[in-house]
Amino acid sequence: MVEEYPSKVLQPSNAEAAPKEIRGRPFERGNPGRPRGSKNRTTRLLEELVAGEGEKVAQKVVELALGGNVKCVVQLRTLHAG
Repeated sequence: MVEEYPSKVLQPSNAEAAPKEIRGRPFERGNPGRPRGSKNRTTRLLEELVAGEGEKVAQKVVELALGGNVKCVVQLRTLHAG
């Protein structure tokens, strides 16, 4: 025997009907925020520090990987695969 369940009509709750509060300071109209692809300040500073030192940094990573540093091994595998 198949039991029939009464169909329920979903009603919006009071929470959905209430206006949402704005969290934080919203962007002004027409201000799209940070441009797509722009880098964080920390990333830019790190790139400036490493610029010109790339070969030394790569050699150090290889040395650490050969010494058993697992994170350096993973980093080398990631760079090699890409």
